[in-house]
Amino acid sequence: LIQGVQKEDSGFLVCSALSVAGSATARAFLQVTSVEDVPPPLLEIGPANQTLPLHSVATLPCQARGSPPPRIKWSKNGTPLETDASSRIFISFDGTLHIDDLQLSDSGLYACTASSESGETSWSAALTVEKQPGSHMHRIPDLDTFPGPPSTPYIKNMTLSSLTITWNAPTKNAGNLIGYTLEYFSSDLQTGWVAAAHGINTTYMVVTNLKPDTSYIFVVRAENSNGLSIPSGMSEVVKTLPIYSQSVPQHQLDEARSRLGTKVIILRELVAISPTSVKIMWEILGGEQYIEGLYIRYRDLSGGSQQFNMATILKVDVPNYILTNLRKYTKYQVFLVPFFKSIDGQPSNSMEVQTFEDVPSAPPEKIEVAWVNSTSVVLHWLPPPPQHANGLIIGYELIVRDSRNSVIKTIKVNASMTSALIHNLTESS
Repeated sequence: LIQGVQKEDSGFLVCSALSVAGSATARAFLQVTSVEDVPPPLLEIGPANQTLPLHSVATLPCQARGSPPPRIKWSKNGTPLETDASSRIFISFDGTLHIDDLQLSDSGLYACTASSESGETSWSAALTVEKQPGSHMHRIPDLDTFPGPPSTPYIKNMTLSSLTITWNAPTKNAGNLIGYTLEYFSSDLQTGWVAAAHGINTTYMVVTNLKPDTSYIFVVRAENSNGLSIPSGMSEVVKTLPIYSQSVPQHQLDEARSRLGTKVIILRELVAISPTSVKIMWEILGGEQYIEGLYIRYRDLSGGSQQFNMATILKVDVPNYILTNLRKYTKYQVFLVPFFKSIDGQPSNSMEVQTFEDVPSAPPEKIEVAWVNSTSVVLHWLPPPPQHANGLIIGYELIVRDSRNSVIKTIKVNASMTSALIHNLTESS
């Protein structure tokens, strides 16, 4: 009987019975886990930005899985929401938030949080209520139009700071995929679920800037113009390779803790260099011998999330780094944390940066054509979903082709227009 079992008790236990006639041995493996080892709840579906007319109905989904089963709670602008099944604002059994008879005061940033003994995970979105309906209105698409989950990721080629991850495409709504999003959890780092990359256009990825001798679990989601799929199954727990070195004397660890407890690094400059990457530049103020590496902590400010992602830099002799796989036209907050072995130092100052604009990653929606007469048509459309605009829409280009697929007319209109009358078409073309 082992009382007060500790994680250090993990390992093979051997029971031997001896007598004058001989001996017999039995062996068993004991694995001890703690709450910290269990991933926090994983949000399968979360809310999306919506712009809706006054007195309409808003539906903000929130579905999560985890062990033990997570609890769902909602907040608005950081304040817990008081809901009641008999009021116009209520939460259904699956965690979805419903708001009937929308009022202008319902506008705000809504966050759903799934929590359990192993931690919590949040997902935020903005709801805007406007008096006059128009083309700028946007409601979350039907969840049945989202892609299905990819297969459970498989991990290979482990090194000190990188892993190669592969998966298969989803079997449901797999056409017109925009890309994949890869997320991980590390019980050693205790950072919650972290987005490793967005917009991956292949079914594999080499994840770099990981910490040596550290455990990771991965999931992957598919994305189309309607939204993100539920996550795949969780990968097996894998561990990056350790750095084999002599043990560090306690006095050296104490000195490192003392030195890193002061300001040893300044974030000097943070500039966007593409729609998906930024350049980080810093200055070391001292204590270089106790800076084994840097953690880059960064978060997307557009949705009000408090969850920081993380990348690891093991080479700090060159005082700059390019952070990639970011979201397009998105504002980020970034700061640096120096570390030595298991000791984290004092964080640097933080800075904000916005990635560059790019072409929309989804086309206009709900395109409709109505004939006015034999040579004229009216064309109606809606803008691309907000999460795929990747910047400010400045206009649309209408291309008219005939039955031979030849371009016979090109019309440019500004971004405020979502319909156009096209004249002088040729009959029977």
